Amino acid sequence: TRAVQETYAVNLTLTEFVPGTATLTQVVNVAGQGFAEINLIMEGNQSFDYSWLTRENTPSKFNIHSHENGQTTYHVEGTYAKSNGTFSALKRQVYSLMWENTGVAPVTLDVNVSGQFRVHSHS
Repeated sequence: TRAVQETYAVNLTLTEFVPGTATLTQVVNVAGQGFAEINLIMEGNQSFDYSWLTRENTPSKFNIHSHENGQTTYHVEGTYAKSNGTFSALKRQVYSLMWENTGVAPVTLDVNVSGQFRVHSHS
């Protein structure tokens, strides 16, 4: 056997890309006595992490829900000035993150969602 001694250079770029992942960062303004909603399309067993807060530190009603056959299913719900968590879809469906402002003064939300979803719509 012969040993070969040569100098060489290799340039390598490695990009990790995961299809179907997204990050949504959005400022959401909710009028007094109003609501806002972000609707996401998800496949079964997909998940996302979410966090949000009201700049005014004012509690808002929050839920993650879905609709099927005329029924609304609430997967997460509560009243918070800020919240975070992970949500996993049970099956292919549109899932909605919804905030309701029960006060008279408007609130501003800083929302972050990261994971496996496609944005369907928002109001």
